Amino acid sequence: MMLSNLLRDFSNGAMLEAAVVEQASIGLLTHFGLTERFGWMAIKEQIETAAARRVYPGKTKGDVAIHWVDLANKGKLHIQVNAHGSLEISG
Repeated sequence: MMLSNLLRDFSNGAMLEAAVVEQASIGLLTHFGLTERFGWMAIKEQIETAAARRVYPGKTKGDVAIHWVDLANKGKLHIQVNAHGSLEISG
């Protein structure tokens, strides 16, 4: 995924937070091979939830999205499907 491009565009204000979250969600969905089971909105919802619950204090939705892309690129983000069929993301 193009973390450097996302980070640069977000930092420079060239990309709105909503667009960063969308692009990161699509990228993560593809990265983890979940495109047949889930839509990108499932990842977006998890990003929004993590930001709202302050899982990463001081991080906005865009920051969480970029952080997760970075973790995924490093092999440190984990996505699993729970017993209810929902995604659980940790890293």
